[in-house]
Amino acid sequence: MSVMKKVSYIESSIRGIGKGENQDNILILENENGYLFVVFDGVGSAINSAEATRLAKEFISNVWNDFFKGPDLKLAWLMASTNSYLVSYPKKELLTTYSAVYIPKSEPKIILYSSLGDSRIYVVNPQYLEQISEDDKLSANSNYITKCLGLEHLQPDDFKQNRLNLYDDKLLLCTDGFYHILEANLLDFFFTLIKTNPSSIRRSLNAKLIGNNDDDATYLLIQ
Repeated sequence: MSVMKKVSYIESSIRGIGKGENQDNILILENENGYLFVVFDGVGSAINSAEATRLAKEFISNVWNDFFKGPDLKLAWLMASTNSYLVSYPKKELLTTYSAVYIPKSEPKIILYSSLGDSRIYVVNPQYLEQISEDDKLSANSNYITKCLGLEHLQPDDFKQNRLNLYDDKLLLCTDGFYHILEANLLDFFFTLIKTNPSSIRRSLNAKLIGNNDDDATYLLIQ
């Protein structure tokens, strides 16, 4: 059986300029079967968006082992169950987007990924930076998202998981507060993301964000 190398990661979440609280969140879990990484971005127009990210994080932490037993890995089911939990919780407007990646230890070159809303997942390698998730928006330039956790009308089919073969690529999970700055400075960010020293990458990314992010900016770089 192939043995998976130890997964490492770099993460940071920087509150937006002038915002009272950071409505983003990060979840990192590991068990004997694999690794789960999730980035949440509370929907700013919702009154309980920050609490939505905390509740989603807590729920997934409590139940995720039940969804990743044996060969049938149910990342989409896990996120659909998280949505049901938020919908049934006795508070209004518990809304958050997410991007999630699961890496099974038994298959070191395979990942599962899922997203909802406008949080994103990118593949990073020395040749390119490519978005592999799809934004749920009215249009490319719209700020209005059409799907997110906490919406009552969502159906199981709204939660999809995709399978991807990876080699020595990195994965970048991030919120819109991060990638809006990234997309405006693609080459600068690209040359930072492909570096090999984790401390150097984190220092450089944070230096590019701090003082420039009107919105909460959160990233998780898996390598």
